[in-house]
Amino acid sequence: MVRELEQCGALFVTDRAMLYAYVQLYDWTETRARALADVEGDIRRVGDVIGRVKGDGILSALGALADLRKTQVRLGAQVASGRKALRPFLVEFGFSPASRSRVRLSAEDPEAADDFTTFQQQRGQVTAFPRPVA
Repeated sequence: MVRELEQCGALFVTDRAMLYAYVQLYDWTETRARALADVEGDIRRVGDVIGRVKGDGILSALGALADLRKTQVRLGAQVASGRKALRPFLVEFGFSPASRSRVRLSAEDPEAADDFTTFQQQRGQVTAFPRPVA
């Protein structure tokens, strides 16, 4: 994400704190998402074994399964919450379709335009650089 923002000229020194907060939140969310995937794998393994357990072991296996399900619900809620909290950062940095139209970039060298942008300009469908609103 940083590379894309730097290439467009949309990353400034004043964005450091917000970018740091985004990175921390992203790491927190993805750590929980990986833990959730692990727990779901454990649930599948316990489910496979539970049919073969006999006697008092079944209570222990069911207790372990119940604990894993509680953890699954907790981690699932945390991942959903984290991903919801990431969205405003992406909007602020212009990484959503709706917010992209509000981001104003400094004019770059027209020679650096990619082939698709040049093609679209020739068709009259896009402008390479945002024009100031008069």
